[in-house]
Amino acid sequence: MKSVKVKTYLLVLVLLMFSSSLPMLNVPVKAQEPYVKVYVHQPLGYIPGVAVGEQVTIDIFIDVKGVADNSPEGIVGWTMDIAVDPNVLNLSQASAIGAKAGYFLYDFTKRHGYPPPTLLPGIPDPATGNWKDVGEMISAPGGAGEQSSMISPRLVTLVFHSNSATAYSRIDLINVEYIDAMGTWHRVDEVIDGQYSLPAPDLCIEGIVLPYVPMVFQVMYFPAPEPPGLGYRINVTVTNQGTADAGSFQVSFSAYWEEEEVPELVLKETIASLEQGANKTVLFNLVSCENYGNYTLIIMADCNDDVAELDETNNVKMTWVIGTVRGDIDGDGTVDRYDFGLLAMEYGRIFEKPPYHPADFDYNGYVDRYDFGILAMNYGKTV
Repeated sequence: MKSVKVKTYLLVLVLLMFSSSLPMLNVPVKAQEPYVKVYVHQPLGYIPGVAVGEQVTIDIFIDVKGVADNSPEGIVGWTMDIAVDPNVLNLSQASAIGAKAGYFLYDFTKRHGYPPPTLLPGIPDPATGNWKDVGEMISAPGGAGEQSSMISPRLVTLVFHSNSATAYSRIDLINVEYIDAMGTWHRVDEVIDGQYSLPAPDLCIEGIVLPYVPMVFQVMYFPAPEPPGLGYRINVTVTNQGTADAGSFQVSFSAYWEEEEVPELVLKETIASLEQGANKTVLFNLVSCENYGNYTLIIMADCNDDVAELDETNNVKMTWVIGTVRGDIDGDGTVDRYDFGLLAMEYGRIFEKPPYHPADFDYNGYVDRYDFGILAMNYGKTV
């Protein structure tokens, strides 16, 4: 509602000034295909972090194409909302700087002899990080255009105070609009948000591929088959979805049986480095266990907290399996005729890579007579 009032206020002033100054207007040839971009000015690709309590200054720039200065299509006012993370950027003493030398609309009015702009400082909310209705207006029969944005591209400066020198906050520019000298509001064609603090990686567990296609449950057979190289293999994909490369870190695998950690199923693998946007697959080979029942599997990227990340909450992924006797395809704890039927349905199938069918008891990618023999030896067993 406040944004609507601000726009209405700007429109009334613009129309009053436009009607009283109509004889002064020199109308140039109308520019074709106007294009207006508003963006956070960050020459380093980000706004560097500063010590807690120190001032953070963020410049918002404008780039206008295809609009002549001092024309009816020119810009005589603008408004926007801003959103940041209040845990990173403090809005309790936030302020907006503009309507003076070195800024887009002020320099335009100075060159053409119009009254200087009025700055609308908006309403910052320290609790939410939302800053509503920052804007500016001038009273002129023609507005600023391409030439002005080339000479003075700085639209406004936002001043915050830092709550963290390292934590990340996006600087979201929202509802960015401008009004032309004819009183028409326009959405800005392109808005580019910003980033406060140094770029950082963001590691996450993107996927877990278990060896078997789940039937009723995902099963894990005990004991492990021979030779020792065969086992219950789990493929884990780790992705860096952050804004910088990650150095060396470890990925951990741990298993809990009936809520108790299984020491022999606590494993770690090292990833030497992971570029921004890249992913890497880690293979965990599980050793044999003695306990049958429900297992919770937990995989964690950067388990030793070696990497400072944008988001530390997405490093963990969990899944569940049932430890059962070899031959129990459906995971119900008994090797019976239902398992025989499932094996018969899959008999002869070849799997080039995981996930395999749980009827492949020896983990070799084939459902064959050897798997039938394993089921026959265990037929009737119950766990």
